[in-house]
Order: sequence, then structure tokens, then C-alpha cells
Amino acid sequence: MKRLIKYMVVVIVLFSVVALMTGCCGYKLISGKVTGGGWFDCDRTESKCTFGFNAQGDGDWCEGMEFKGQFQFNDHVDTKIHAQVMTLWEYNCEDNTYKFVGEDKAGNEVVVHVTDNGQPGADPGDEIKIEYGGKTWEGELGGGNIKIH
Repeated sequence: MKRLIKYMVVVIVLFSVVALMTGCCGYKLISGKVTGGGWFDCDRTESKCTFGFNAQGDGDWCEGMEFKGQFQFNDHVDTKIHAQVMTLWEYNCEDNTYKFVGEDKAGNEVVVHVTDNGQPGADPGDEIKIEYGGKTWEGELGGGNIKIH
């Protein structure tokens, strides 16, 4: 029985590693670059939120991945964020949805979801969602652009 449990654990761990590496269970780490900046209407603060970012992943699974970039955000009420990018994830390359995770100087995590829906003025427009400190800001861009390179 112990041997069976040991083999089951090994199989589960291997399946999890393969699932994460291939992205078959959601987001997968990627090499690539996503940039953006602009503004969107903040429902939470009833103001215009502004942001700018660049997130880049270099390398491969065998050699190791390296991530770099920065994220700036201001809701013009009570929250300003400056974070270093720690990871870049691809969710679905067909709908151009990406996620990156950053960390501010105090070690607080910020999670950013972006969607590139084409050139500025496209309908629907590019979208962003920011999660930080138990708060969420999200919306369709009123100005600016998100670009997946």
C-alpha cells in the first residue's frame, strides 16, 4: 500500500509539472514582451486611473527563465504603485490575454491582467485588470494602448 501511494504521488507531481510547463491548465510562463500605457475609468474611485508598464520574459525551460520590467499605476485618489515585474504568463494567445506579477519595494504583490484587442480605437478596446492590496481596478482603456510583441 505504501508503494502504491508513493507511485501515485510521483505521477501526480509529474502531471502537475507537465501541465504547468505546457499551459494545459491555464496560464503558462512565457518568453515574450508586453508593453502598455494609458488610462481607464475607475469605477471604484470615480476617476481616471493611469498606468504604464513593460514586462518581458527571456530564456527557456531548460536554461531557466528571466523576467524583467516595471509597472506604474495611479488611481489619483489614494493608491500609487511602482513594482518590478517578477513573472510573465500567457493565458490564451488566441485572445491575446496575458498576466504578469510584480512586487513593490515593500514586498507587496501586484497582479496585472491585460488584453490586446488590436490598435487604439478598436471595438472592443484593450483591457486591464489590476489586483493589489485587496483592491481591484479594471476597465477598457479610454486612451493609450496595450501591445503584445
